[in-house]
Amino acid sequence: MTTQGWVGFDGARGAGDRVPPDHLASICHDLKQHIATGLLLAEPPGGEDVSAQTRHRFEVMHRQFEHAASLVSLLSGDDPATAATRCDLAVVADHAVDAVRPRHRVSLEVLGTEHVVVGNPILLRRAVANLIDNACRAATTAGHVTVRVGLFEGERWVEVVDDGPGFGRVGSGTGRGLPIVRSAVRDSDGRMTISEPLGGGTAVRLTFPAAGRAGA
Repeated sequence: MTTQGWVGFDGARGAGDRVPPDHLASICHDLKQHIATGLLLAEPPGGEDVSAQTRHRFEVMHRQFEHAASLVSLLSGDDPATAATRCDLAVVADHAVDAVRPRHRVSLEVLGTEHVVVGNPILLRRAVANLIDNACRAATTAGHVTVRVGLFEGERWVEVVDDGPGFGRVGSGTGRGLPIVRSAVRDSDGRMTISEPLGGGTAVRLTFPAAGRAGA
């Protein structure tokens, strides 16, 4: 059976992602309608009688639908905003952490200021979210995940640390997480390093040149 003309989520053709382009376009069309409804329903409420916690929950939900809309547009090929732009790693990490906190213990530490890099915020958010997902799987519900953002010698970095059994000692997921991360890092002229902290677990760091030095 030929696989030519079939595309997957990352735009790659292969036997593992057998979705006809016309069927994919139809699915994306339907998803956009559901997401549009979700965006309307998740619009943060106004008024002084709404608690800060409730307003924050609506803001997080609204961002999730916005991110889903961006991913669907990226998948369908009709998103014009795919070029690299200036984006704040601290904001990217904060939004990714907010999405996970309802189901896992994840903390965020921002060290220093001015964490602006050049990259596609959609892909960078996707990369950080995949790292957090892998870390949560390693740490399990009994463990903890820490996301740190910092800067060193003119570079900006985001690091995801878990207290699980260590890299390579956790059952594999879909196998797509790290390739997604590598692709986003490569597109932003960055690099990825994986280490094992002295206390155990795994630390994955994504390092990027500062916005003014990208592509230099």
